[in-house]
Amino acid sequence: MFALLTLASRAAQMGGRSLVDFRTRGLSLETTKKPDGTLVTEADARASRIIQRVLKAGDPYAFILDEEAVNTHDLERPKYFWIVDPLDGTSAFIEGADTFCTMIARMQGNIPVLGVIYFPVSNTLFWGGYRQGAWMKVGDQPARELSGRRIQLMEQVRMTTPTKVVTRALFMRIAQSLNVQAVEIDQPSGGLYTGILNNGHDLVITRPGRPAVWDTAAGHAILLAAGGKIVDLHGDPLNYQEGTHLKYGSVAVIDPSLLPVILHQLPPRNELIP
Repeated sequence: MFALLTLASRAAQMGGRSLVDFRTRGLSLETTKKPDGTLVTEADARASRIIQRVLKAGDPYAFILDEEAVNTHDLERPKYFWIVDPLDGTSAFIEGADTFCTMIARMQGNIPVLGVIYFPVSNTLFWGGYRQGAWMKVGDQPARELSGRRIQLMEQVRMTTPTKVVTRALFMRIAQSLNVQAVEIDQPSGGLYTGILNNGHDLVITRPGRPAVWDTAAGHAILLAAGGKIVDLHGDPLNYQEGTHLKYGSVAVIDPSLLPVILHQLPPRNELIP
């Protein structure tokens, strides 16, 4: 497992550095839309090629489910495979923000057994895996172990709330239903999950059909290693073996003991689609 974590970390860092280099050199950020409506640039494709090359050098027969490799999305997935998001936060990257990252997870069926999230601008690496613990390292500073935390009261829980008008009202209603604090955050997926790990907030809820598996898998692995948990809106394990998006949404929390209350107090599922 340690060797695979090292491999994934190297791939994520090399892919992430290529993104910074792309921006530094002022290369074209012309965008196109993928079939799901999300934006993509040549920077995404370049990072994808680098990450795949590094992973296959260390794991030659690996199946890699890559956001940018559309030809892999409908293929049958083996028991062991990689999930890659070469550029999480394409819009932030285009707009000049620093919140974008690169994410890689190693899957064993539906279980993400290791994950890596790398923020190249701040040179911040999060990683974790089964029996490896969860860790964070900023630049040349010593690595810091991340651990779970217990929250005594629901009103102490901080739940992320998107800033976009179209979904903000929905998440404010969810926060009211759960009796938790709403924390407005404008972050791509990687920042949402590392925010839980780094004590910026405690709970992330996503709607049915969102997000994609590559937005979730790496953060899921690290959160598990830190003692947290992610399930779908029914309380069942997430499905990484079929499709590319989470049909039943997700609930990620640093304190798993809160899950029964959260799932019970959520609004009806049909109300979670604005």
